[in-house]
Amino acid sequence: EVIRKIFKVNSYSQKSMIHTIIFDVGGTLVDAPDIFDIISDSNKELKKKIIERFQFIYSGKKFYPVKEILNKVMSGLSINLPAEKIYSDTFVNKSYLFKETLEVLESMKDKVALIIVSDADSDVLIPELKRLGIYKYFSKILISSDFRAYKPSDKFVKKILPFFKSPYYDILFVGDSSVDMETAKKIGARSVYIRRTEKNLKADYEIT
Repeated sequence: EVIRKIFKVNSYSQKSMIHTIIFDVGGTLVDAPDIFDIISDSNKELKKKIIERFQFIYSGKKFYPVKEILNKVMSGLSINLPAEKIYSDTFVNKSYLFKETLEVLESMKDKVALIIVSDADSDVLIPELKRLGIYKYFSKILISSDFRAYKPSDKFVKKILPFFKSPYYDILFVGDSSVDMETAKKIGARSVYIRRTEKNLKADYEIT
């Protein structure tokens, strides 16, 4: 379904040819245990506070890598756990591919350029992609920690834009969040929402 819906856009017009597909990672190609559940020990009230504090720092004007945000959140809530170890273990050791990920990447690898754009720490994401066997599929891996900005900020978009080939309209950005859809819009790419939850997001295309 993913391949059919993405590539059928080329069958109607010789003037428009997709040359690049950008993928988000978490929730799009890869899944993992809920790190907020792990930190809160499944305490709903505590989990809510953790997420609220994380989002507040994450969306703030000053950039912090994910592991530093987690450290700040846990310190502020007096949670005595090793944030960096939990973050690394959750994503490097316990993440897993969605069932269709390998088939889709294998089918697309010789048709278009494949690029990752992810909010993560590079010292966690790169080992994760390598362990899962998908690092090799991507010509570029653009990570927020390397640019010191998060999606969909103007700063992040401005820094990653030179890595993309024009025309930008012939780029597809596949993601599972409003952040991904907004980033696609700012790039000038076409957005593809992969519906893995019941979120209703505005996008150019929607797939399951």
